[in-house]
Amino acid sequence: MTTPTAIEIVTYRLKPGVDPAQHLQHAMGTRDGVAARAGFRRRQLSCDDTGLWTDHIEWASLADARAAAQSLGDIPGFAAFGADIDDASVDMRHATLHMGAEA
Repeated sequence: MTTPTAIEIVTYRLKPGVDPAQHLQHAMGTRDGVAARAGFRRRQLSCDDTGLWTDHIEWASLADARAAAQSLGDIPGFAAFGADIDDASVDMRHATLHMGAEA
């Protein structure tokens, strides 16, 4: 039996005064560090018209997702990315992938 793919869904809002374009640059600065984590498959970042950001990260397993979450501080660029975020607004959850995009 194969281990189910895990999806990490993190929603958050920026601190007042943080420029969304600057935040996107900070997010880009975390790309390589996140991608280097064991089990990483893909990541997408979106923002809706209310300013709610969603970081969608696909991991090979829930164990990989949890291990990566424990090592966020080790990711180059994460300090700047995290400093933009209103901590009280953060909601992080994991889900099992049942259907993915078809190539």
